[in-house]
Amino acid sequence: VNQLPVALAGADVNSCSGNGVTLNATGGGSYYWSNNGQTTASISVNPISTTQYTVVVTDANGCTDNDVVQVNVNTPPSVNLQSLFLCNGATATLDAGLSGLSYQWSPGNATTQTISINSAGNYCVTVTNALGCTASVCVDIFVNPNPVPIISSPGSTEVCHGASVVLDAGAGYSNYFWANNYSNNQSII
Repeated sequence: VNQLPVALAGADVNSCSGNGVTLNATGGGSYYWSNNGQTTASISVNPISTTQYTVVVTDANGCTDNDVVQVNVNTPPSVNLQSLFLCNGATATLDAGLSGLSYQWSPGNATTQTISINSAGNYCVTVTNALGCTASVCVDIFVNPNPVPIISSPGSTEVCHGASVVLDAGAGYSNYFWANNYSNNQSII
């Protein structure tokens, strides 16, 4: 009577969704992983949810044993940033959300959930949650120049008492506001 081999598939493994792991079995001369039919001692897997893998080991005498290892798949943090258009001189806040335990921004190397920005560029954040899973997002920030209206009028801006003149702020702007008479038109009289 031959002794049975001792199959060892290793300790259960924690992984993050989208990350592959390598499983290593010992205890036999040949190996068979029942989940995927592979016949090597080490296999690479990338499950999308928590999965158990069974390995059957066979020794030189043809005796077999099996062991099970579980790959626990954890969800990475959720990060939602969007590109922004700022006016020159304005400041905006980028917020990486509450799903992280730690944050790493670049450029700047800030380690806070939020950062204040006022210049154009590509900003990236890597968020790590309590399970050790990470997610990275990059966004572009654009800075638009502020409009420079040029008020013009036909002829002189000197008028006689009781006369009127047309003032024009110029075309091409989306909104107008004349503070003296609360007009939203491009030109006022």
